[in-house]
Amino acid sequence: MARIQSTFAMPTEFHVLDGSDGKAAALNSALHNIAAKTDADIYVALDDDTVPGADWQDKLSAALCDVPSVGAWGLWMGDDPIMLEYVGVQRIGPWQRSGSTEYRVLERGHHLVGCFLAYRTDVALEAGPQPITDQKYQIWEDAWRGRRVQALGYDLAFVRCESPVVVHYPDPAEYEVRKRIEIEASRKIQDRVLATSGIPDPWIVRLKRRLRGG
Repeated sequence: MARIQSTFAMPTEFHVLDGSDGKAAALNSALHNIAAKTDADIYVALDDDTVPGADWQDKLSAALCDVPSVGAWGLWMGDDPIMLEYVGVQRIGPWQRSGSTEYRVLERGHHLVGCFLAYRTDVALEAGPQPITDQKYQIWEDAWRGRRVQALGYDLAFVRCESPVVVHYPDPAEYEVRKRIEIEASRKIQDRVLATSGIPDPWIVRLKRRLRGG
């Protein structure tokens, strides 16, 4: 928490959420109890294993003004091949520049990685709460939130910045087992849930997913 707070370059409301009922429930609660009551222009969802770089608030503040067509931002994770695969670089456009902001826009239907999402607060509120299911770990939740933003007519983009640090620490064995079970269960309903985002997968994507068993 101290490492994250050390990156704050401007007044920031910082809330630690209780995720015991799952990420969707925690974020829905934050949307209702925090985002709906703040006068901040940017609303950020940050995973507990991610520490953004020292320049992230300055970069996002500039991006908000420089690129009004973007409704939600991610921080560029760096050019390491592992990170390029992680963000799905094959579905991300080339670097562009507007004002002081360098950024890459995602294809429609692609999504930002969920470890860090920075929304225009009004866009987050308009996108609304995500579906709650029996699974606390939802394989599709990042995609659902991103598609909601795109369905509202906004782009998703990564901003050039100091790369975030992903902190690796071991999870309890029982959590890993439960996570695998819930991932498999959530895969079975992801087509139906993603359709509620306003941007369902095209039939060819759904067919390929079923053929590979996921």
